[in-house]
Amino acid sequence: MSDILGRTLEWDDEIEKDDAFQLLEPGDYKFIITNFERSRYEGGQKIPACNKAVLTMKIYDDHGNETMVACGFLLHSSMEWKISEIHRAVGLKKHGEKLRMKWKEMVGLGGRCKVSVREYTKQNGDIAKTNQVDKFYDPKPGEAFTNMGQEVKPQSAKDLF
Repeated sequence: MSDILGRTLEWDDEIEKDDAFQLLEPGDYKFIITNFERSRYEGGQKIPACNKAVLTMKIYDDHGNETMVACGFLLHSSMEWKISEIHRAVGLKKHGEKLRMKWKEMVGLGGRCKVSVREYTKQNGDIAKTNQVDKFYDPKPGEAFTNMGQEVKPQSAKDLF
C-alpha cells in the first residue's frame, strides 16, 4: 500500500500520469497536507528575513481529481494570524488558544480552503497561471481531519472526510 507521499518507482515500472498539476477553478476545496519543509525567507520591504514553513497539499475537486499546491508560512509575528488559521483548519488549534506550532504533525491532516488562480511571469517571459490558497476555513463541528496516513483516492471530495 502506498503512503501519502507516493512510492518509489522501479527502473522498469509502468507509468501513466502526465502531470500532477491541474489548474482548479477558484472556489472552496478539501485538502490533505502531504509534506512539510523548513525553508528561509530572505526578507523584503514589509517582513525581514525569517524562517518559513512550506506545506505541500493535495487539493481535491468534487470529482475526486487532485492537484498539488505548495503554501508558504512566514514565521513572523505579523503573519501569526495565517499560522493560526492553518493550525485551526486541521484541528490542532482553537480560537483564542495558545499553541506551540506543530508543523510536522500536520502531515496527513486535512481541512477546507479557498483557492484562487494567480497569474505570473515565468523567467522566459511567458505568462502562466497557478493555484494559490487564499484562506483556510475552521472545521465544521464533527468534521474529521485525518486520512490516517493512507493514500486517499476518493470518488468525490465528499468521500474525504
